[in-house]
Amino acid sequence: MANEQFSSTHFVIRPEAGLDAAAVRAAVGESARIEPLDSPRGGCVVIVPDAVDPEATCAAIRARLDHRAEVMPAIVGSDGDADPDAARGGLRYPTGLLSVRFTSPVSDEELAALARNERIDLVARAKFSRTQAIFRPRKSDATFLPAIASRIGRNSGIEAVWLDTESSYRKATD
Repeated sequence: MANEQFSSTHFVIRPEAGLDAAAVRAAVGESARIEPLDSPRGGCVVIVPDAVDPEATCAAIRARLDHRAEVMPAIVGSDGDADPDAARGGLRYPTGLLSVRFTSPVSDEELAALARNERIDLVARAKFSRTQAIFRPRKSDATFLPAIASRIGRNSGIEAVWLDTESSYRKATD
């Protein structure tokens, strides 16, 4: 996660069922631009042009939505694109899941202990590696997702933690 850079202006909102677009619009304000996120997980991308602090912006939007949505900063592409709005090709969008790589294979009991101690839920082990697993923060933990990943990464026996993401591409037109 050390190499990931979080956008200060682009945020992913994944609302609970029943939370409508009008509530999202009211939460982000009129100066923000909202674009649908073409994802099976649903949600939208919100561009807040005057935002500076990703953690504070996420917390404010989440609070205005009565904590009925996941709000996460987009991740700026590794190509160093200084303008993440440029065709949005340089952004990745967090799914709300965290991938954890351990330094050695871990038992089910060790996964359960990590989940209990870090207030996260085990979603699944990685299919092809006994050293990786996927977790989801508990809904009650309104902590900034990158901060949760950082906190988990400080545990001994953990090699890396990263936010599970998806990308969105736009078809180039001539």
